[in-house]
Amino acid sequence: VFTRVQALLSGRPVGKVLLQIAVANDAAHGSTAMALAGLLRVASLEHPAFSGQVVEVDTAVCAVDLARILQDEAGRAGAIDAEVKYVAGERRVPRFSPLTSPGGSPASRRSFWKNGGVYLITGGAGGIGMLLAREILSKTEHARLILAGRASPGDEKGRAIDVLRREYATATVEYVATDVTSRPAVDACVADVLQRHGGLDGVIHAAGIIRDNFLTRKPAEEFSAVMAAKIAGVVNLDAATADLDLDVFLLMSALAGVFGNPGQGDYAVGNAFLDRFAEQRRVLEHQGLRKGHSLSIAWPLWLDGGMRVNAQVRSRMLQSGMAAMGTRDAFDGLYQAWASGAANAIVFYGTPSALHRALGAAAPVPEFAGVSISAGAARSPVDPEWLRERTLERLVGLFSDVTKLGGSD
Repeated sequence: VFTRVQALLSGRPVGKVLLQIAVANDAAHGSTAMALAGLLRVASLEHPAFSGQVVEVDTAVCAVDLARILQDEAGRAGAIDAEVKYVAGERRVPRFSPLTSPGGSPASRRSFWKNGGVYLITGGAGGIGMLLAREILSKTEHARLILAGRASPGDEKGRAIDVLRREYATATVEYVATDVTSRPAVDACVADVLQRHGGLDGVIHAAGIIRDNFLTRKPAEEFSAVMAAKIAGVVNLDAATADLDLDVFLLMSALAGVFGNPGQGDYAVGNAFLDRFAEQRRVLEHQGLRKGHSLSIAWPLWLDGGMRVNAQVRSRMLQSGMAAMGTRDAFDGLYQAWASGAANAIVFYGTPSALHRALGAAAPVPEFAGVSISAGAARSPVDPEWLRERTLERLVGLFSDVTKLGGSD
């Protein structure tokens, strides 16, 4: 599909182009459908003349009825919905609804992680991985953390891990080099954890890479590598832990998978896949085939950690009403999403007007994805710390625009 989309966009078509993809509405194809919708959203953002749509239909639908459905979708007034599902003839699209759970008391937040628990964090030496590690250690005693990454952590990250070990002397913090895109490597990692620690209580999949590039200029190898960190990673982790009595199966997704982001077609695909995968794993939980609360959270930009963006992108975020989210607010969102019982959630950080603009095209139609919104608890603009951070970001962005220098120059 990537190759087809790339060819369409590179051909500079005259007039509007609509690409429709029909997918069977079953467990084997659900994650694929949502992932493809993520790609098509990005393609339409990069090329406004292009529209793409994934249509999920019952497996019993005949060719004549499928052709009619696709024709009806193409002829609908207004913007094309990137993802549509037909169930027994009923048309459904994703619907966003606010989370109502307050997230629980401090005591209930501590119980999210348990004393002596064993947790595997992929991308563990990354910015968000380290913040997750610190959060778990601050809420528990004698926890055992296994931080997994593609290669050795290096001097800087190695020192950060040593700091954790010194600050939380009763805990165990280990680092293991593991390629999550390799099934044998993940199997070996989980087997080693079980042998040395006697069990595994939670998996947090925070691994990810970005290689920003417009779809027309993106090499297929680059596209595959970015997707694999998310998609192959979660499939391998689920397979390796399918028979374990987990408490937590947490996936760290991103808003790019929900709304798209120019230059991040591959990243959008990977994160959209995570969101639907959590839903499908939840179904397996209800069938007794998996254990552990499945939750995928689509995050905005974190202020302290996560994927880095340049000053120009940060400036555009501020202009749109969005802001980089502080660590405490992020974990408030995590615990609120967990307490809600949802399989996936969006944490949005910014002004209410920006949230309404982002969701403006989401019509109040029947819900099928179980997606919920946790509107960001952004600090008040009169907060001096908040105001200083926002002002500095804005000034750096303006300076970069004028001088053509990066924000770190």
